[in-house]
Amino acid sequence: MDYVGSIQFSSDQAAIDRDAWLSLIKSHPSLVAPESQRTINPFTLEPMVVHPSESSAMIVVDGQNIGALQWPQDNDDNLLVVFGDPVVQALAIEIAELFGGSFVPVE
Repeated sequence: MDYVGSIQFSSDQAAIDRDAWLSLIKSHPSLVAPESQRTINPFTLEPMVVHPSESSAMIVVDGQNIGALQWPQDNDDNLLVVFGDPVVQALAIEIAELFGGSFVPVE
């Protein structure tokens, strides 16, 4: 998936609330929490399960995964990273407005 932009909040705005973000993942019809994946550990060659971050969400429309929204790993609460097809920008704008931020597309 391509990086298409980010949802940002200015320094004088209240940052996005992590609990509100996690609640939105559970309640929004286009957001789905990613499932754990079984894989092989490349070092031990043993089976393992990789658990995704609870703050990541897949964007699913009509049963198709078209993008993802991710809370940065550095726990920056002024930013959500947006990946996917260009059509995810409309959802990114909607979510930005819900939290009082703005969607900034990649240039």
